[in-house]
Amino acid sequence: MSTARRRTTISSGALGLALTLLAFTSAEGATDAAGARASYAVEPLLAEIRTRQAVLDRREAALDAREQAYEELLGVVNSQLDEITALRDTLTRELEAWEGKGSERVRKLSKIYAAMPPSGAAQLLNELDPKLATQILSKMKPKQSAAVLARLKQELAVTVSVEVANPLGGTGDGAVSLGPR
Repeated sequence: MSTARRRTTISSGALGLALTLLAFTSAEGATDAAGARASYAVEPLLAEIRTRQAVLDRREAALDAREQAYEELLGVVNSQLDEITALRDTLTRELEAWEGKGSERVRKLSKIYAAMPPSGAAQLLNELDPKLATQILSKMKPKQSAAVLARLKQELAVTVSVEVANPLGGTGDGAVSLGPR
């Protein structure tokens, strides 16, 4: 229910009650002593209704202020959410482009290592980060990568093998880990 409608309903209800009581006491004959007493009884009731109406008006004003603040805050949050979503989309596109370029660079590097004699490629791969060595070897043809893998240091060969078997770091299906013992 809107604020104006609530206010009208509350005001008209309280006012209606007060007028009904006033009319009742007037109809009974407010000129006699009993009517005068009844009219005095209405005054405190009217005062209480006015007091309650003032309290309700203050509460309604406070609710209106809270509702307005909530709407403003909701607008700010929605605006920031739109900005964050746009930023996320931009970052996702840039990350995909960067990963695509990185994958292309690894593919080219893999071709270079594949063109080397296996012992020379293994000697260089022994000095690289194991993840990069894994990427390079995984892009080579199986016979070429096998020849290079056979000449790697044992620790790196095991690490590369585990990385190739478990690219996401897990064992996949709950099988026994292929990692070093």
